[in-house]
Amino acid sequence: MWGHTNMVEVLLLGRFSLCVNGRPVTLPTRKAFALVAYLAVEGATSRAMLASLLWGDTDEERARGHLRREVYRLRQSPLASLVVTSPDAVALDPAGHTCDVTCFEAQYHAGQCSSALRLWRGELLEGFDLRCAEGFELWLQQRREALACIHHGLLASCARAEEEAGQLRTALALHQELLRSDELAEPHHREVMRLHARLGERGAALQQFARLRQVLADELALEPLPETVALAREILRGTPSPALPAASVLPLVGREREWAQLEEAWARGQMTYLCGEPGVGKTRLMLDFVATKGASVPNDGRPGDVGLPYASIARGLRQLLERQPGLMNELAPWARRELSRLLPGMWNEVLPPLSSHEDRLRLFEAGMALLALGTRGYVALTTDDLHLFDPQSFEFGACFTAGPPVPPWPPLRVLATFQRRELPDAAWEAVQTQVERGAAALIEVQPLSCTALADLLRGLGLPEAQATELSVPLHRYTGGNPLFALETARYLMDQGQLIHGLTSHMLPPRQTGAIIRRRLDSLPAGALRLAQVAAVADRAFSLELAGRVLNTEALTLTPDLQALEQAGLWQGERFAYDLLRVSVLAGLPVASRRLLQTRVLSALHEDPAQRAAQNELRLAP
Repeated sequence: MWGHTNMVEVLLLGRFSLCVNGRPVTLPTRKAFALVAYLAVEGATSRAMLASLLWGDTDEERARGHLRREVYRLRQSPLASLVVTSPDAVALDPAGHTCDVTCFEAQYHAGQCSSALRLWRGELLEGFDLRCAEGFELWLQQRREALACIHHGLLASCARAEEEAGQLRTALALHQELLRSDELAEPHHREVMRLHARLGERGAALQQFARLRQVLADELALEPLPETVALAREILRGTPSPALPAASVLPLVGREREWAQLEEAWARGQMTYLCGEPGVGKTRLMLDFVATKGASVPNDGRPGDVGLPYASIARGLRQLLERQPGLMNELAPWARRELSRLLPGMWNEVLPPLSSHEDRLRLFEAGMALLALGTRGYVALTTDDLHLFDPQSFEFGACFTAGPPVPPWPPLRVLATFQRRELPDAAWEAVQTQVERGAAALIEVQPLSCTALADLLRGLGLPEAQATELSVPLHRYTGGNPLFALETARYLMDQGQLIHGLTSHMLPPRQTGAIIRRRLDSLPAGALRLAQVAAVADRAFSLELAGRVLNTEALTLTPDLQALEQAGLWQGERFAYDLLRVSVLAGLPVASRRLLQTRVLSALHEDPAQRAAQNELRLAP
């Protein structure tokens, strides 16, 4: 159904807006709005997933019935020609609409910072909620955070570029926009102060400092950090203020080994896998390395792909077409016909479901024909979060890396990141087979050493002595995970607590806490209970103690302890790093924590050698 007479504009950044041929339209229900928004962002989606997202509080049959009625309502609306359905999936015809979110992401991946920023009107679906649909609300929150993170990075990058080009007024405006998104972020205030000073506006710079002081006093009962006070004094004296390091330009540290392995794999033409824990820096390392070689095409995994066949590769192909609309005219008719299975609207008939191995191969050949056209001029294809790929898309990728059958094929390198514990067993076996054949290289990205952490802290602007001193407790607290370390250090800086250092009971910063909570939520129930006992008991923990607390034989807890070790949460006789214990405690309801504390104290009382541990536990908050 190419050549639409009606073009629909779906605007999701900021207030939700739908326009058909430039005229605003409304939809009959909030669920209809939510359905259109989700499909515009994520593409073709299975009916099962949509029913679960929007009506997860009811049984599957009723949820599917609600979905059918909502689709029927859309077919009676001005969007009738846009909705494409099959027995298993629902989609919006890509030829019949544009979406600001997908355009924003495409411009971001293409490195077009200014173009991407012009599309930003506010957070995703600003002011919209659907509290009766928990699955949709979770998706919306995750996508809002991801898009806001991209937006903040774009603002910082553009501000840096404008300042380097001598456009100080434009750089100031960009930093002021960053500040409006988080008025408690002290580094943004410093940048605004510094740029005002560079523009000769000393009064405005000092007014900004006064504003910061007032905000911190009112909201947090804190004073500005010493480095901010020092900057204000420099401005008062008229001393030129150099640029402070921005998060987006922090140096890549401690990755000499992994970088050398990447160079070796690149020289051999191997597929390259980088695996490691969340936050360890796989994505930054991959993208920084590829940027030294040339332009790349992204095709990343997303939560929810696993349950929808071909979701990951379909999204990647759709993004190629959005970035290069002319590709459609270059594709052979047979390829367009086959790809209509993944991208509804590319062909004027509904094809029967795939029923044989030959059907899948033909679909794969069509997909690779589109990839061959869409990746001309690029040096690499990058995939972040491969463990989130659905099995069928992973199979497509395996065919792609094994040797594409459609000429002409550009000499692309392929790099992918994944979390080992999240990668399905079949996919892990496929990776190992590729490595054993010499077709791929597997690089394990390790946490940073204390020395590398000190280098990272110096990149934040800490003096050498302070960075070195803080690196040791920070390594003990975060295990050397770069994301956790940066979040913790920035939290201490923003709260004015850097001078006091780390405390053993400091709550995990927001993003770090969310990552660890997801890991804890994936544990078997028995392993999580054991972790909770260990967190409460702290240094007094032993399997014998846990057995007494949980009223079971200590030996029966061995599988649970092994589960904690396999999840990377436990080493030897304690948590792998302190932040894990803090996160487990933070997730315990107060009543449960007190009950466990009482039971641990009772168990310790039975052992006179543990009297000191009893006293420590009583004093713990």
